[in-house]
This record gives sequence, structure tokens and C-alpha cells, in this order.
Amino acid sequence: MISVGIDISKDKITVCSLEQGSKIIWKPFDVYLNKSKVEELLKKLEKLKEVKITMEATGKYHLPILYELKERGYFVAVINPLKMK
Repeated sequence: MISVGIDISKDKITVCSLEQGSKIIWKPFDVYLNKSKVEELLKKLEKLKEVKITMEATGKYHLPILYELKERGYFVAVINPLKMK
């Protein structure tokens, strides 16, 4: 199982990925929220097997990427950031 974490902000998201046992797949990197950069991220995700994605709920900012991921069939858990701390 591979876990992908997404931290959301207004203009970009920060993404990292771990394999079971805390092996780092992707060190944290930023994806600016424009169509070409998001498409690059989606292509990277396609190369991973058995992915579960977790992101924070951030008002409206997480919704576009959430809808895109769900539309492509990914499991996505949206977590209240106050509960994550």
C-alpha cells in the first residue's frame, strides 16, 4: 500500500508519498495549481499501485483536486486539519 499526503493551499499543493513501513517514495514537492502541473501529478500517480490519498479539508481550496482524483477512481480521505494535529 502506498500513502500519498496532500497539503493544500490557495495557489499550490504539497505532495509526498510513503510506502508501508515509512519508506519514502516521493519526498515533499510542490505542485502549482494550473492545468499542466496538475496533469503531471496525475501521470505520476498513475505509475503507483494501490494508492490511498489523504488531504486536509481547506474550505474550498481542496475541492478541485479532490473532484479530479475521485473522478479518476482514487481513494481519497479528507481530514479536518485540526484533528490531524
